[in-house]
Amino acid sequence: LLFLLENDISYTQIGILYGIREAVNTLLELPSGVIADVIGRKRTLIGSFVCYILSFALLYSFASFLWFVLAFILYGIAEAFRSGTHKAMIMEYLRQKNQLPHKIDYYGHTRAWSQTGSAISSLVAGTIIFYTGSYQDIFLFTIVPYIINAILIASYPNTLDIQHKNPEDKWNFREVFQSFRTVLRRPAVKVVLHSAAFHAAYLKALKDYIQAIMVLVSLSLPIWLWLEPTKKNGVVIGIFYFFIYMSNAEVSRWAERIFTTLRRGFVLYSLVFGLLLGILTGVAYHYGLWYLALLSFAMVFVTESIRKPVLTGLMTDLIPGDIFTSVMSAQSLTKTAYTAMIAIGFGWVADHWGLAYSFVVISSILLLISIFVTGVRRIRLGQ
Repeated sequence: LLFLLENDISYTQIGILYGIREAVNTLLELPSGVIADVIGRKRTLIGSFVCYILSFALLYSFASFLWFVLAFILYGIAEAFRSGTHKAMIMEYLRQKNQLPHKIDYYGHTRAWSQTGSAISSLVAGTIIFYTGSYQDIFLFTIVPYIINAILIASYPNTLDIQHKNPEDKWNFREVFQSFRTVLRRPAVKVVLHSAAFHAAYLKALKDYIQAIMVLVSLSLPIWLWLEPTKKNGVVIGIFYFFIYMSNAEVSRWAERIFTTLRRGFVLYSLVFGLLLGILTGVAYHYGLWYLALLSFAMVFVTESIRKPVLTGLMTDLIPGDIFTSVMSAQSLTKTAYTAMIAIGFGWVADHWGLAYSFVVISSILLLISIFVTGVRRIRLGQ
């Protein structure tokens, strides 16, 4: 976000860029999931990393809105081919090892390590900004771990790649698609899929705006006053992200215990809790309570880190392994459609009335939609 603002991109244009990324993602989500299940998950993931690398190269090399559009298109393609694919490989590994009963705890710990890596990356990014004084340089350094990731994925065992019972089914797109359609008609799958997509889309559309709050907190801190504002903000933001991601890592390990405690109401209650935190962020921001605004929105990140392992585990119980990537892509498709609408709406409101009102308005609308949809569903089921 700060990189885009530094290049004179307005909030509306930022919303459009995010919307374009999600529109591309939306168009490719279902095809990418089916392709991954049919031609191989390893190939799909490696292709995804290549698109990420090209996107970062463009963001580093150019500084205009049109080039940013192309970079975000490539990023959207990469996201479409990545989403769901790695989770499918993790769940397939657990199936092969007869460890599926531990799926929530296992995925929670996997995500914990992922978030720990993000925490370390945040400190590295802050260090880069401190020495270079530029947000743009981060994209150049980011290419290196993505190359390493592509090599790592290539080293995965082939048993995690294509999971068809018969070799002749390898290229049978029609069979995979028919199984996929049948599974998506199940009410339980729809509930979990849409709830997971809704909160993830909300966070994805708004998560970069936390940087604007971090800048305000950074400027209010009576430390490192001798540093240039860009360098100080970069270091402070890197430290803030470090603690957020480390918190995410810790709560991901608790996901199974939290789900066991709430169980029946977890899907709805955790969604409502995340949206209420968004409203609190806007109110705190409006009254200049920067620390409270930062804390409340950081808790939205934490809430998603609890929800993701649990909802992924629930989906594993409902979906056959050979079409898991396809259904996960359907979830990502739903998420990207939601994200595009939320991002554009949030950017437009922010440009006209400010970030505070945008947080409150968008979060409130989504909260009302969640409560209304839940009520309608219960009426239909006669509850």
